[in-house]
Amino acid sequence: MTVQCVECQNFDLQSAGKDWAVIGFGECKVIRGAYKAARYARECASFADAPAETATKRREWLRAKVDG
Repeated sequence: MTVQCVECQNFDLQSAGKDWAVIGFGECKVIRGAYKAARYARECASFADAPAETATKRREWLRAKVDG
C-alpha cells in the first residue's frame, strides 16, 4: 500500500526541528534519526493511521510554512 508520512502516527514534524520541518520533513518514530518527506508517496510496513484531525493539521501547517 502506498502511503504518505503526513498521515502516519509514527511521523513527527515537531521533533524534526524547524530546519527540517520548514522544508517538509519530519522524524520517523520507528526509525529514529530518519527524516522523511511528509508528502512523498512510499511503501512503509510501519505505517499506522494518525487521527484524521492530526493529519489535517499537519497538511495545513505544511501548506502555510512549506508551500506558502
